[in-house]
Amino acid sequence: MPSNLQIICANHLETLADALADLVKSDPGGRADTPLAAENIVVQSKGMQRWISMAIARRNGICANFNFPFPNTFLEEIYSTAFGPLPECDSFTPQTMTFRIMTLLNDLKEHAAFAPVRGYLSAAASDLKQYQLAGKIADIFDQYLVFRPDLITAWEKEPGSAVSVDAAWQRLLWRNLRGQTDDMHRADLQKKLVRRLKQMNHPLEKLPNRVSVFGISYLPVFHLQVLDALACRIPVYLFLLNPCRQYWADIVSDRQMTRFRSRQPTAAASQQGGGPHHLERGNRLLASWGHLGRQFFGLTQQMEGEPIDLFTDNPSQTILGRIQQDILDLKDRAPSDEPLDPATIDASLQIHLCHSPMREVEALHDRLLGILDDNEDIQPADILVMTPDIGRYAPYIHAVFGKGAAEEALAIPYTVADQSLPRESRATDAFLHVLDLIDGRFEASRILGLLTYDAIRKRFGIETADLSRIEDWVREANIRWGWDDISRKRHGLPGTKENTWRMGLDRLLLGYAMSSRSDELFAGISPHPGIEGSDAIILGAFTHFCETLHLLIEDIPARASLLGWQSALNTILETMFEPDETSIHDIQMLRAIPAQLERIHDGLHNSPDISFEVLRQFVIDHLQGTSYGTGFLGGGVTFCAMLPMRSIPARVICLLGMQHDTFPRELKEPGFNLMTSEPRPGDRSKRDDDKYLFLEALLSARDIFYVSFIGRDIQDNSPKPPSVLVNELLEYIQEDLGVERDRVVIEHPLQSFSAAYFDPDHPNLFSYSAENLEASRHLYAKGQMAPFFESPLPEPSADWRHCNLEQLCHFFSHPVRYLMEQRLGITFRDATEPITDIEAFNLMPLEAYKVGQEMFRCREEGAMPGNHFRALQASGELPHGKAGMAVYDTLLREVDAFAQS
Repeated sequence: MPSNLQIICANHLETLADALADLVKSDPGGRADTPLAAENIVVQSKGMQRWISMAIARRNGICANFNFPFPNTFLEEIYSTAFGPLPECDSFTPQTMTFRIMTLLNDLKEHAAFAPVRGYLSAAASDLKQYQLAGKIADIFDQYLVFRPDLITAWEKEPGSAVSVDAAWQRLLWRNLRGQTDDMHRADLQKKLVRRLKQMNHPLEKLPNRVSVFGISYLPVFHLQVLDALACRIPVYLFLLNPCRQYWADIVSDRQMTRFRSRQPTAAASQQGGGPHHLERGNRLLASWGHLGRQFFGLTQQMEGEPIDLFTDNPSQTILGRIQQDILDLKDRAPSDEPLDPATIDASLQIHLCHSPMREVEALHDRLLGILDDNEDIQPADILVMTPDIGRYAPYIHAVFGKGAAEEALAIPYTVADQSLPRESRATDAFLHVLDLIDGRFEASRILGLLTYDAIRKRFGIETADLSRIEDWVREANIRWGWDDISRKRHGLPGTKENTWRMGLDRLLLGYAMSSRSDELFAGISPHPGIEGSDAIILGAFTHFCETLHLLIEDIPARASLLGWQSALNTILETMFEPDETSIHDIQMLRAIPAQLERIHDGLHNSPDISFEVLRQFVIDHLQGTSYGTGFLGGGVTFCAMLPMRSIPARVICLLGMQHDTFPRELKEPGFNLMTSEPRPGDRSKRDDDKYLFLEALLSARDIFYVSFIGRDIQDNSPKPPSVLVNELLEYIQEDLGVERDRVVIEHPLQSFSAAYFDPDHPNLFSYSAENLEASRHLYAKGQMAPFFESPLPEPSADWRHCNLEQLCHFFSHPVRYLMEQRLGITFRDATEPITDIEAFNLMPLEAYKVGQEMFRCREEGAMPGNHFRALQASGELPHGKAGMAVYDTLLREVDAFAQS
């Protein structure tokens, strides 16, 4: 049957975007009779969606009525078109399968086939471990559905031939999963859809007029089969970024070549017809980094589609352009090739070595200022910065690039895109903070920490200005931890009520209701003096907050069904949070969690009761996989992770954090994953994916490719290796292009105010910071700085010739503080005493002095020592029980001795 598939390949994404823009302009809607039909463009990320929509708008003047689904979402839309609406609750999503597997593991663990995992599933294993194991199994089953549908089909039939130990228990588990429901899973739907699409006598009226797949670096066979079958019905266009215009499916890397040759037969066997095949390396970078793309393009060549090549040459006057052209032409440079003229070596490729993430970002800031200063046609929006761990670098980015951090004249507009919700959202952080309190000790610092979140503070009518007053009350009322004596007993500790929240709040409320002397008690409570007037409003709001939080936590069960946890999470959101214009979107995203629990419950055959620790892990996993999906191409420098903006071109592309232990990433698969023991072409590999991602970043840079890594230890300056990909790039530059390593590698000093940045003898180092220049001048000025000590310190005593481990730790943690306190007798104290969560076991000297002063005053007034002792213990100022009595007796004797003298 004829195919309407076209495969358009180019080495520049801009060329593909122009071809797509021409297609939608020349044939709106895909059919003459429906020019207003939506255009379907399948993309791999939100960043690609924004880039292509802007590219089409620039080319055609408008980009409207476009649908940009991800590949899996697109398949679901086609399933719905072919088979009718899919059920809202899918029994075979990884989340639903996780809870189904948890239940089945308990039922099947005694089966003989489960011997390999029975030890992990023993009675001693916690619910959390079982949930985590079930989650791993569910993820692997989901991979099987996409990459091993034939394996799933074989398992669902009657047991046949013997299988491996790991396959035996997985087959039994899957058969039980499948037997619980009649719902079709992904493999069933895909097989049925492909068959339906190829049956031309079966009409499908609501298919889209046209489908374009744009800029996706890789698709499994699972998706390609659907696209191939869909091309029998409608036009399908694959716009693919191909780094090489030559046929490169059979090239091998140096490592593969060595491995193949080690397995070759002897020369005699070779002469008999069993000799080795010809091995071609092609371009060494493409051979080493292009494994993922090599497999993908090998799969697309098996599809019955019309190929269209739109390759264009790269400018070869620069180092970057020469490398890109070598990859495009599949050129394997020989040592005899003419090296680059040293005069033509430019800054198009830069590799920077730093001591820490902060120094990486500081060095990047200065380099970007230099690039913008030297190239008037480059704007901040033309710069893209990617890193493997954006969460780690985001605080440093805000510190260096943020408003008020940089000097005003040196500010560069920027956005940090697609951070995970827990790291970006204050409301999400507050929600997790509340969950952490549920099985905690109700510590004073953690409770007050909740009031730093606007959504919670607004809910209880507490203003930001009230926080310092509330903190003083908590400190003066000696509230440390635990709601009351009963809650302390639940933690296996003595049920004392002193230093608890209940006792502290009672003291504050009674202090407002009545005035009393320091040695007077009312119903065993020592009123806290000094609360009056408008303080009552603040105290009332704070008490309402504390008691509401306590009742909420007390009502949270240890175990509940998914619907029970859905109700509990909704209660937390409704009771503790009041959204405003800045947090309403975050609260809406948090409400998606209980809604997700309801959907999972609907897809379960038997809803289990799960513990709170499992529920909390589910919430964390859900939030870590959620992001705003915003911040891409926002008009300034875009900072993001590696995946969202992969293969998107930019004038300047920068990669941060290219250390040997962070990139390429190593993903340890469970030992029972059958795909790792029997790999097939088309399988995904995190390491190969990262290599291809690095290759795409190199090819997507139009003017400058910037790489930085932590190459020196910040403690002892010892060298640290870069990523193996950076090493391979340096080897190519040095051995194939004849460019010395020192011409492209720039090593930065430990501090940003180093004199090297302002020294003409170091042309590769520069800084735009006036503050750092001033600091450098003062630091290195000779004869202008007075010595720290005008005369030598006296000789230390003999005690200084011996030190213990604690002294060494104090010294190395802060040498200057240790010198000032221990040798000069200058003590540094914070202006505000921090909130402590530990009740008093002894009195510090200053506290003992204050208590002694109060005891002396009471003695002068003729108060009874016993009354005063009980008041001190009731207020939490003295240790509990006999220890407090001993401390009080000692102080009383000292006060009496002083009075008699």
